[in-house]
Amino acid sequence: KKIIIIEGLHVLCNEKINKLLDLKIFLDVDNKTRLERRVNRDVKERGRSVDEINKRYKEMCEPMYDEFILPSKNHADIVLSSDKNSIKKIIDLISKKIK
Repeated sequence: KKIIIIEGLHVLCNEKINKLLDLKIFLDVDNKTRLERRVNRDVKERGRSVDEINKRYKEMCEPMYDEFILPSKNHADIVLSSDKNSIKKIIDLISKKIK
């Protein structure tokens, strides 16, 4: 059996893709961590200021996450938090599923 791993923010938002997937995992990351990751990326890679990132996050990113991404969590077979214990458990689970 071939294994294809699809990763992306909007993957579970698409019903056609959901129907094709055998195992759907949603990484549930808290708001603070999502913002920290965005700040780290946007300062380094996009040259944005922290103030600009915070403003954009509050006005655009957070509302769009709440409207589109968070509801896609309902399509997941597994909801994974970003703590290290959960990640180890999910790796074990995925390994067993693949085998």
